[in-house]
Amino acid sequence: MKSKKVWFRKALPAALLSIPMAYAGSATASDDWFAGLGLTQNRLQIAESEFRSYSLAGHGGRWLWPGVGLQLSAGLPLDDASTGEVTVKLESLVSVGLRLEGSAKENNGVAASLVAGGAITNIDASSALSNENSSYTGHFISGGLAFVINPATQVLFDYSYYHFESNVRVSDLKISYRIQF
Repeated sequence: MKSKKVWFRKALPAALLSIPMAYAGSATASDDWFAGLGLTQNRLQIAESEFRSYSLAGHGGRWLWPGVGLQLSAGLPLDDASTGEVTVKLESLVSVGLRLEGSAKENNGVAASLVAGGAITNIDASSALSNENSSYTGHFISGGLAFVINPATQVLFDYSYYHFESNVRVSDLKISYRIQF
């Protein structure tokens, strides 16, 4: 079973990278809508315990003004994390925020971005003695870079920090492709 999990972790990023690249050649850019898909490494901290896992993350939104957009993001787990006898799974992570991004319309351009807003997560924790599924709400801030491939396609690198009630913290590193249409 472990060899299938390792194969899946290697094949998934290749598949994710090929889909947007195939679409990028035929896309035409406008300044209205955007959507992206990527791979995220999550770090979940509950009180003094820390768990790491991977998730598939998607985001989409609409530019309201040049460089200012409304963004909705969602992540789904690819694996769970264990520490001792406790297994934790970040079942879902959904956020909505205001995206501020510099302009980098030309090829090989780079733009900085900042996103802030609210988030909700669902965490499933299980051990030999109990199973617990809890939802938490909070806020987040994210900073990153957008690298322009062509006017319709960008590669994004983002770091996000989520603060939830009850000593629950999530941070993640994400690489994703974004198209504008």
